[in-house]
Amino acid sequence: MATIASTLPTLADLARNMAPDQSEAKVIEILSQNNVAFEDMPFVEGNLPTGHEVTLRTALPSPTWRRINEGVASTKSTENQFVESAGMLDAVSKIDVKLVERLGGAAYRMSQDRAHIAGIANAAETAIFYSSTKTDPEKIMGFAPRLDSTTGLWGGQIVDSQIAASGSDQSSVFMVGWGEDKVFGFYPKGTKAGITADDRGIETVLDGSSNSYRAYVKYFSFEFGICVADARYLVRLANVDTSAIAETGALFVQDMMKMVGQFHRTDNCNPVIYMNRKLHTYLMLQTLNGTLNGQASWDNVGGKKILHFQGIPIRLSDAIVNTEAIVT
Repeated sequence: MATIASTLPTLADLARNMAPDQSEAKVIEILSQNNVAFEDMPFVEGNLPTGHEVTLRTALPSPTWRRINEGVASTKSTENQFVESAGMLDAVSKIDVKLVERLGGAAYRMSQDRAHIAGIANAAETAIFYSSTKTDPEKIMGFAPRLDSTTGLWGGQIVDSQIAASGSDQSSVFMVGWGEDKVFGFYPKGTKAGITADDRGIETVLDGSSNSYRAYVKYFSFEFGICVADARYLVRLANVDTSAIAETGALFVQDMMKMVGQFHRTDNCNPVIYMNRKLHTYLMLQTLNGTLNGQASWDNVGGKKILHFQGIPIRLSDAIVNTEAIVT
């Protein structure tokens, strides 16, 4: 399946037009290296300082079958508005001046910067799948909390795995249709896309005993949110019991086929499937056992061999856990 060209830029696209010295571009590059979703997620500037307001059409006008000399009733569509919230991930690096001098100067500082950015990237990736504004209003609304009940608002977008689930060792597979008016990322109005780094140089700071010392100080900040403008482009295959799944057998393959079948359309978005390392490994093993019956293939994407299911690329994300509770 060919990837649909998006009219919305990813963070990597935005980075090319930001800082002339490429400092912010390098920061965003590091972010993408640590988070597979950011390689796919298109980004726009939000229309609110703290989020993004979406207008969703919930009903179309009803046309009238009429005869000659009969009138037509006036009708209208109906819309609902909702706001997606942005979250703010911050970190600060404080490195003793003497330590920097002894361990390589700027190169050592850069290694510490990369560690802070990687930490933000890991937290952001986990948030994409699991954080919830229901319990933590300062965070973003991830995919799993939106699809947390088969009888909830979006219950029809949950596929319940056929693999017998018990305990708290379940995992999920998410299928996302990235694109304009579907699922996309955003940064608050008036802010910059991606992680911003504010290097304050050498400052006097305090240790744990309130004693002063001189340190190199740098602040990092990442503000973003996820907008699911059309819920039909987000499907969760839930309750995949990781202790009961087999290397052979067709249940997991059938589950994934149901997930793709529940997805609205794949020809007008950039569809991507996300699963964790364990499920990805089982899927690879099932290709060797002939269980997939031609449903999966290895294709080149950007010079890398990527496993595809029915032509849809599968991304491996370590943020998706094996310790989910059963979704009912």
